Amino acid sequence: DADRQDYYAFTLANSGMLACSTADLLLEPGDVQVNGPNHDGYPPLLEAIARQYGVGAEQVVAAPGCSGANFLAFAALLEPGDEVLIERPTYEPLLAALSFLGARVRRFNRRFGYRLDLDEIRSLLTDRVRLVVLANPHNPSGVLLPPEDIAELGRLAERVGAFVLVDEVYRDIWFEGAPPSHVHLGPRFLATSSLTKSYGLAGLRCGWILCAPDLADRMRRVKDLMHSVDSVPSDTLALAAFRQLPRLVERSRAIIEPNLAQV
Repeated sequence: DADRQDYYAFTLANSGMLACSTADLLLEPGDVQVNGPNHDGYPPLLEAIARQYGVGAEQVVAAPGCSGANFLAFAALLEPGDEVLIERPTYEPLLAALSFLGARVRRFNRRFGYRLDLDEIRSLLTDRVRLVVLANPHNPSGVLLPPEDIAELGRLAERVGAFVLVDEVYRDIWFEGAPPSHVHLGPRFLATSSLTKSYGLAGLRCGWILCAPDLADRMRRVKDLMHSVDSVPSDTLALAAFRQLPRLVERSRAIIEPNLAQV
């Protein structure tokens, strides 16, 4: 209860980085705009995201946080009754979104230290499966899968014409050890993320989908059904955050590494 924080000294329930304050962002004149061209996303922000993850701006779709990005991707890719494979355990809002959209959810297990059981996944993949969903790093364990496992999963999915959506919202918290964004594994892969979990900027609602340009166009058409423009003040503040991302990385590192040592 946000109004009764005197009840606890520390919370272990929060799933994101300790929230930034306004003072944690070094803002310059013009960093906050009220209106601007952002029908398909604010172009300077799309370009900043693209540079950060090594893709073209045409591969970036803006969304309200990573949960919003996941929902948007599901809505664009799935019809009611489509089969989706999703890991167990997983982040519950992924299951809720798929259920809301009428998908037929089937589960595969993260076993043996939360690794993938590729034989189990192979047995579940049929031509009725439209999408495979997982988080890497895994949520809730935090385990980062070997790149060869993800690549093999992509090959298995491609054989049946399925896409692979990787929620990589915790990727950046691995700092120098983070693998390239999963979108680089091929056109059947989509990657979702945001500025929330790794950077403590949940209030900006800056999320995104990285995918092939044709899929990105499909996402934008679906997004247009929900809202015609994003929040320009949030977009311009998010752009300011990307400009100083190295500072925010060091802030996150200064929080995580001492805490992890204590744990």
